[in-house]
Amino acid sequence: MISRLLRHIVAAGAAVALSLPLIAPAAAQDYPNKPVRIIVPFAAGGGTDIFARIWSEGMGKALGQRFIVENQPGAAGAIGTKAGIAAEPDGYTVVAGTASTIAINPHVMGAEIGYQPLTDLKPVALFAYTPWILVASAKLGVNSIEELIAYGKEHPGELTWGGWTSTGEIARKLFSLRTGIEIQQVPYDGAVAAMNDLVAGRTALATLDYTSARPFVESGDVKALAVTGANRTDLLPDLPSFGDSGVKDVDVNSWAGLFAPAGTPDDIVAKLNEETNKVFSDPEVRARLADLGADVYTWSPEEWEKFVADQSELWKKAIEEVSSVK
Repeated sequence: MISRLLRHIVAAGAAVALSLPLIAPAAAQDYPNKPVRIIVPFAAGGGTDIFARIWSEGMGKALGQRFIVENQPGAAGAIGTKAGIAAEPDGYTVVAGTASTIAINPHVMGAEIGYQPLTDLKPVALFAYTPWILVASAKLGVNSIEELIAYGKEHPGELTWGGWTSTGEIARKLFSLRTGIEIQQVPYDGAVAAMNDLVAGRTALATLDYTSARPFVESGDVKALAVTGANRTDLLPDLPSFGDSGVKDVDVNSWAGLFAPAGTPDDIVAKLNEETNKVFSDPEVRARLADLGADVYTWSPEEWEKFVADQSELWKKAIEEVSSVK
């Protein structure tokens, strides 16, 4: 009796085991069969929130399911990011990640931040890449990086740089190191006050994303000097890059993308990646993002993962390098 019972148990177990390989793909094929939540670790209305809402609208149309944006701001994005990490890794909760929450803040804040993005999260897809630019007050009277460096050497200690983000502060320190000119940081609580002082000529320089800088550049109140990286951007093909101007090894930019909790099945990640790339490949979406000052790259999960890892290492080295710069 016992041996017959054991045979039944073993046979049943074998049947279940044989069926498992068939279950996983079916789950991915049926995904999503209920609403999907994307956590945005910032307040509504910012760039990351806008990208997430474009994504959720497109995904909902493509997959016939609700994609819900949930804003969880606080602690420089750490609160929402940790909520995403703690979610069930089933594809029904994902999180928007940015250069600051994924590549910069973990190195600035250390263990205090409470998560390890490269191991706690699984990169899914890029939303958008936003180049930053270095701008100068029109009252300063410089029109290029070369003229700025010459001015800085002729007027040591006089240049000021308005800053309101850790990214901007690191950019200032790197630029100062690479060019050998002294630039004083002037801290601000936000972009509005900083740009008002830049326009008035009370400060000389600032770095910010192209979207935020564009109205000031178009009005002539500030001068765009360069893209803050090695390469030019298609959004501003006539604006030289730091690399064009001889300023090497400075690459400051913004990006936002989709991440899932570690352990999310690869087939669900692949489906999310494929559908996300379709959303951001749509000509109308691309045009809308271009108006926001963002580039689009339809990367695979592996390409996106490599980019994220490279960015983390780049910022780690940059933060270590500038730690002694005032």
